[in-house]
Amino acid sequence: MFENLKIRNRLGKAFRIIVTTCSIAAALGVVMLIVTMTLYKNALNNYGFSQGDIGKAMVAFTDTRSATRAIVGYDDDSLISQMSDTHDERKATFEQYWELVDEVTTTSKEQEIYDSIDAKLEDYWTTEQKAIDTGKTTDPGQSAKARI
Repeated sequence: MFENLKIRNRLGKAFRIIVTTCSIAAALGVVMLIVTMTLYKNALNNYGFSQGDIGKAMVAFTDTRSATRAIVGYDDDSLISQMSDTHDERKATFEQYWELVDEVTTTSKEQEIYDSIDAKLEDYWTTEQKAIDTGKTTDPGQSAKARI
């Protein structure tokens, strides 16, 4: 193909062929990266995020329960007040994450489980508030009643 050309022309044509081939490969690589990113984003939105949101909700719920135990167990008014504020903040955070979990449920089975837990949460919050109302004091007797 290049046998009858001078070295300068041979190198020029070979260079153009190599550059053209690499350009086509780079363009195909960019297209494939865009396709992969789109598919990955779709996979995360439909399958990955609910587990992350559930994990965040569980951490916030655990912090709320910890604050409740502190409210009932502490005998210092300033600590009780601080833990009460922490409890309210973490409960609000939990409720935000819990709404996100509802938004990302994808199957009817997941929605059924979510609704079951959501119904039990209402009972939990009511019972927890009763315990807080009883134990939010420096009186050891009242605190002991709240722990039962």
